Amino acid sequence: MDTLYRVGDCLNHMRRHHIEANVNQLTELIDLWVLNDRNKQILKSRLLHGVKFEPLAEEFELSVRQVKNIVYKEEEKIFKHLKTVQ
Repeated sequence: MDTLYRVGDCLNHMRRHHIEANVNQLTELIDLWVLNDRNKQILKSRLLHGVKFEPLAEEFELSVRQVKNIVYKEEEKIFKHLKTVQ
């Protein structure tokens, strides 16, 4: 699926910076820059599939706050490698 993603609610950081990326680009960046396998799974579920924080917390046996911290921290790593759209 090579659909162009115009940033949605779960990608607030991207929206603020007018970033666009397709699924393949996000997947490649996550695989390259997120080293922890659990964090990769969490970030892919959140960004690519729109899974909400609560189900992710249950699935990975973490608190919602922990999942949010993982997502925000890992987003910062990958978003700096996406080009902004003018």
